[in-house]
Parts: sequence; structure tokens; C-alpha cells
Amino acid sequence: DPVDDTDPNDLEGQVYLVNAAGPDIVNFDVTQDRLDFGDISVHNLIMGKLPTGEVAMVNPWAWTPQYQVIQDRTYTDLSIENYGVVANEHLRQDLGGVVSWEQGVGPREADTVYVRSHEYDVQERIDDFDPATMKLSFLYFGTRERLSVEDTPEGLLISTQPTNQSLLLAGISKSDLVPANIEFHHDQIV
Repeated sequence: DPVDDTDPNDLEGQVYLVNAAGPDIVNFDVTQDRLDFGDISVHNLIMGKLPTGEVAMVNPWAWTPQYQVIQDRTYTDLSIENYGVVANEHLRQDLGGVVSWEQGVGPREADTVYVRSHEYDVQERIDDFDPATMKLSFLYFGTRERLSVEDTPEGLLISTQPTNQSLLLAGISKSDLVPANIEFHHDQIV
């Protein structure tokens, strides 16, 4: 449901309160509507992308899926203005990483594997990762919760819940990684 407008943003449409446990947002008008993140913390909300491509605001701690969907809208449909004010700095950074990836903003170096966390049920396998010459980047990683990195019989598995997104570096173990070639983010692109 729309809420009172307190954002000095130029958009003049409806303002929707973000709540991972709230009802889905329907008929979101990307030309004039925006989201209100209020004082939500990065520790209780992350951004997701459903298999349909729709944008979801996700409870990172739920053991069964709990998210609010912007029905029929993808990250490429939304502009930065649609996000309104995101008061929590870390949530703003993580949201920026997700939006940057989805909108093709920022670096895409051939010698870098970009670890992501927001895409539901996406499992990637990298067969030719060379830890001596290639980088592993978390620039577009969109959460600070529920990340696991484990050696498996197939290689190094980096996975995130609740999205179930994972990246397998085939034939690589944790001990093979070169710390200088791992990039963590402090600020993303957007």
C-alpha cells in the first residue's frame, strides 16, 4: 500500500513501504513511483532477483522464502530514482552492487570472476579459474549475511542463502586462493 511522501525526490507517484513480510507491490509505475526503505537495516533485508526476473525485497534470515515482490518489474525496468532514499549506508551499498550488476554499470574484467548473491537458484561453475592470475570480486555481492565458502570434492563452493545462489570454482580449494586477488567491496558503483 502507498504511504505518505517524505522524500524530496522528483518522482510524483505512489510511495511504497518496503517490507519483506509485506504484500507484493502491484502496478508499480516506473515513471513516477518509488520505494520507501525507511530505517531498514542491511541485516534484516536484502535485494533479490526471482527466477522470473522480478525484483524482490528479501528477509535474509527466513528458512522458507519470505519476500515482497515488485510484480512484473525487473531491475532493468527501474531507475535509481525508483529506490527513493535508502538511509542505511550498508543497505545502500549492497543495493548499489545488485543494481549495478543488473544494469550493466561498472567493470566486467575478463580476468575477474564476479561473485553475486541476489539471483535465486543460479548456480555457476567456473572451470578455468587461475588463482595466481585471476581475481575473485565481491563488488556486486548484495548481502552481508549467510555466506558460506567451503571446499568440496568438486572444488571451492561459494554459496548464499536464502537465494541459493552459488559459484563453484572447479578444482580449486581455499588454500589455493591468493589474498591479493580477492576483492571485497566497501562502496559499489551506483
